[in-house]
Amino acid sequence: MKGILLVSDNCEPCVDMKKELATLISSGEVELIEFDKEPEKVAKLMEQYGIGLPGLLIMGSNGQLVATS
Repeated sequence: MKGILLVSDNCEPCVDMKKELATLISSGEVELIEFDKEPEKVAKLMEQYGIGLPGLLIMGSNGQLVATS
């Protein structure tokens, strides 16, 4: 399984979530995608999975969505 974390620098809960998951981000278990750097990609994922910021997607090994937060 792999996580994908969607955040924005202007979002206080996003900054907190980034800090909480820093170890998993640095290990590569969670991919960090920042709205400020990749707005189109983040917007597409938010729309596709019906989530807001911060958003956490848990993907199975087959690439299927397992859970969102």
